[in-house]
Amino acid sequence: MTISARTCNTCSACCYTHGIEELAKGNFSVCHHQNPVGGCRIYGEHPRSCQKFTCAWLDNEVGTEHDRPDLMGLVVTGKQIKFTKRDPVILLAFEAWPNSVKEATAQLFLHRLMSQDIALCVMSAITSPRWQYHLYRTPATEAFGERLVASNNAVVWHEPLPQQSHPPG
Repeated sequence: MTISARTCNTCSACCYTHGIEELAKGNFSVCHHQNPVGGCRIYGEHPRSCQKFTCAWLDNEVGTEHDRPDLMGLVVTGKQIKFTKRDPVILLAFEAWPNSVKEATAQLFLHRLMSQDIALCVMSAITSPRWQYHLYRTPATEAFGERLVASNNAVVWHEPLPQQSHPPG
């Protein structure tokens, strides 16, 4: 476990994205203990499953301070998947609100990860299919993406962003 200087503060995105068995709350539904301005009204006495969960942002595994889930739109878990040795690392994420994966902040975050050969499998709040793999279309990911499609998985292909040129100086 990574020691983190980050705190949830007013972020309560995981309270929406994750189901909470103790409260009979499903994924992508508002928790009745969630404070409308952010945070949890029963923090400190919240269910054990809530206490045990930390997102990858909170654990300093991904993102910058500006990529906090409630600001960026994706709750990235610390779970990593790799089907074979030659496949890219895949992180699991949940949309913090419907269609947040399509918004500019989430798209920039996706591109930063994909430029590091990390793929993201995002669970959508509303679209079907619920799980979508986001990959850069490169020679290294092409075969992996084709295998996903052949297994009836949804793949969203992205083109790498153009490299920004820096003025000499």
